[in-house]
Amino acid sequence: MGPIARQWIKEQTKLEILAVIETSQQQGVSVRRSCVILVIDHRRIVRWQERARQGRGLANLTPGPKEPLPRVLPEEIDQIVAMAKSQEYVDLSHRILAVTAWDKGLFQASFSTVYRVLKEQNLMSARGPGGAQRLPSTPAEPELTSRFMGPDALEGFFPEKLEGTDGLGAGLAGDLRRRSAPAIWCRTH
Repeated sequence: MGPIARQWIKEQTKLEILAVIETSQQQGVSVRRSCVILVIDHRRIVRWQERARQGRGLANLTPGPKEPLPRVLPEEIDQIVAMAKSQEYVDLSHRILAVTAWDKGLFQASFSTVYRVLKEQNLMSARGPGGAQRLPSTPAEPELTSRFMGPDALEGFFPEKLEGTDGLGAGLAGDLRRRSAPAIWCRTH
């Protein structure tokens, strides 16, 4: 059968193993020797025997605590929200808010926890550097948009003296127009 290690064993099988060990004990074989023969850990058998003597049953229990601890306590949530609403910290990002709280000993929470709490409380908009400017982009006025778009967008930005008679200046001006148009277009939108 092989070693019985790191396996979940049914309650009925556990009872049968304990019966075999008890029978072998009555015939003069020690519990340790029976465990070696059955290739099962001695501590496991002792634990099963103790549970059987106490009448607790041998059914497999679910791993972990019976009552899981909450991720964030209500008091911690209140502290995070109070600090985020405070005038002194209202412009801080969730990361800077968490570090500031750690430094001042107000609460201990990870960046993601602070972010999650602020998001649940609708306090994440316009936080951090440039937060107030984070508005959805609106289309520019049509005359400004058409003036700064297309191949002739930079017509007024370059002096005429770049466009010389030898063709070199014209090539340079055209190259500058092609390379600069996307950057200027992005700055205006």
